[in-house]
Amino acid sequence: MQARDRRIWALVERQHGVVAHGQLVELGLSRSSIRWRVTSGRLHPVRRGVYAVGRPELSPYGHWMSAVLACGPEPMLRAIAHRHPGAQLAWEAPMACGYGACYGCVVEIRGRLRRLCVEGPVLPAAAVAAAEVAA
Repeated sequence: MQARDRRIWALVERQHGVVAHGQLVELGLSRSSIRWRVTSGRLHPVRRGVYAVGRPELSPYGHWMSAVLACGPEPMLRAIAHRHPGAQLAWEAPMACGYGACYGCVVEIRGRLRRLCVEGPVLPAAAVAAAEVAA
């Protein structure tokens, strides 16, 4: 087994049997290689841009992880905020300057720009309005 395939399997094991298209590309697979793996039955589309690896059946955790990978971190955090307003949410953003001057780490919450390097990255879920939750 190639080193690249070992890295893919290690990721898939941590993610309950699923992997995102972007993750496969980051690990060195080309689009044509991904298509070949789909047609040969090694990857099974679960959601847009998310695949089950090896076999199409997934555990409940695999289905949940596929939803996280399909929608991305920000929509998932907004959905969690809607369901659990007492939660603390760790947002992700590149932090170029580290003190808020560049606005590179900004997330819009309730119509207000929040600089995660200054005001976060952990924010209370109650700060996120239900109207902002992705459908």
